[in-house]
Amino acid sequence: MLNPQTLKPLRKWPNGGAIRKASLLARSGSECQALRRHSELVDAPEAALRSVFGFLGESYAPECLEPLKQRINSSNVADDFVASDPASDSALVEKATNLSAELETTAQSSERSNAAADALEAQFRERTQYVAVLDKSHEEAQRLIRALKKQNRDMTEAFDRA
Repeated sequence: MLNPQTLKPLRKWPNGGAIRKASLLARSGSECQALRRHSELVDAPEAALRSVFGFLGESYAPECLEPLKQRINSSNVADDFVASDPASDSALVEKATNLSAELETTAQSSERSNAAADALEAQFRERTQYVAVLDKSHEEAQRLIRALKKQNRDMTEAFDRA
């Protein structure tokens, strides 16, 4: 059963992109990330945090559990949320359910997947290219806006004089 707390944030991510990318990263054999399930943090927070700190090469401190004393849910999912509600996108619910099941039943691989690493590299290059031209595109849009405002003022003044 899909955790309702998982579903609502997926609505904000195109095609569940963040979770899909995390899954892809895990399959890529990357040594820069460790996959932990939400249930591990909820069921055994100290063990989960010790594992994360160990992965990071940092010392565990009991104070790290303090923020977990209060439930924080940035997605504001209602406790009575029902995934089968007609207002929920059934295709998205199905995708989220399948992805959740896959993540729950698939152990983090210690084997590197060249296909996953290549897919991540391609996504990274695409995003980098997008960001690289963003400033130039913004400047061009601003220039066009200024030109259109000037044209509008000139036309308004000509109309007022007529």
